[in-house]
Amino acid sequence: MAYGGMRLTPGAPIGQRVSGDSAAKQPSDKATRADPPLHCWVTHPGTDRCPGVLVEWQHDGDQWWGLVVFVADDKGRSVVVTRLVPAAALSPA
Repeated sequence: MAYGGMRLTPGAPIGQRVSGDSAAKQPSDKATRADPPLHCWVTHPGTDRCPGVLVEWQHDGDQWWGLVVFVADDKGRSVVVTRLVPAAALSPA
């Protein structure tokens, strides 16, 4: 382990962690806290990915959403953003 104890090897994609495709436990409620919060990469269309923290999963119909906190650039200023993003836009850090 390095860099604050985070693994350098890839793990299961975050979307698989809740979809039942891996050994991870699937949340059973509409909103389930990520316990502990997970470091992740957030990918936005047309931009680079940025590091974030997944704090909660939410289920809507057949799609999972992650509530993430990340820092974004706003015209040269750093701003803290909290946003629901589709699970497909998240990957393990």
